[in-house]
Amino acid sequence: MFEGSRPMKLLGAIILAVLTIATIGLGVLDPGGIFEPPMLLCLLNILFLSLMSFVVAYISMRSYLASGLLSVLMIGSGLLQFGSASLIAGFLRDLPGGANATPSVHNIGALAAGLFQIGGSALSLTGHAPNVSWIRLKGALAYLGVSVSTVIITWATLNNTIPTFFVQGTGPTLLRQVVLGVAIVLFAVSSILVYRRYAENGSDILYWYSLALMLTAVGLLAVYLQRAVGSPIGWIGRIAQYFGAVYFLVSVYSASKEMNLRTLEQIEKKVN
Repeated sequence: MFEGSRPMKLLGAIILAVLTIATIGLGVLDPGGIFEPPMLLCLLNILFLSLMSFVVAYISMRSYLASGLLSVLMIGSGLLQFGSASLIAGFLRDLPGGANATPSVHNIGALAAGLFQIGGSALSLTGHAPNVSWIRLKGALAYLGVSVSTVIITWATLNNTIPTFFVQGTGPTLLRQVVLGVAIVLFAVSSILVYRRYAENGSDILYWYSLALMLTAVGLLAVYLQRAVGSPIGWIGRIAQYFGAVYFLVSVYSASKEMNLRTLEQIEKKVN
């Protein structure tokens, strides 16, 4: 299929390179300007970040229930966290104080998602054994915990419990830069860890997953560098995250296809 073909894999890498160069270029030039039509961010976040992340989280949960691998559960939890935070952040943009509320919820969600991703990536490198005890309960508690934490983060932001992250026209605060900076490092390191495994076994799943993680890191870097929500570099950051979501979907599609093939092979062995 297309996800394993050389041209598509090359195109995936080229898109990553172009968006990385665009981020660096706009970060240096800082052309200014704001383009933020009402509800556009909300709609794009729903379509690309939230829906795709939720689909990937759903497929990850199914894989976890079938395999019992904690790394798969952590990866799914991270994507659920990122998708939930992106969904709520999109709705907050057009509310009073949305210039601060949107990056606050999104960036904290990105940090939590990055922690899940690097944990899952590190566990996958260790080759940890499956654990099928209380598997459904652990999966339900993990996803419930992610959902509750996102609600708490949103409530705290809207009630000014969390210090300011962003001042429109002035730029980010130190707290926001630290939170987002750590998230960027976590996603980038996760991407490197996953790519190391891809270099060892050549799995298409790991290739697209590595690119998805790095695109998310690049997208967050562009957001890190923006001085106004809706600026050109901010949009490059959003586009990079949207492509990252697509790559996550391609990765789990490859994984589910591979799992189905293994199941068919096991059935055929039993029949024969």
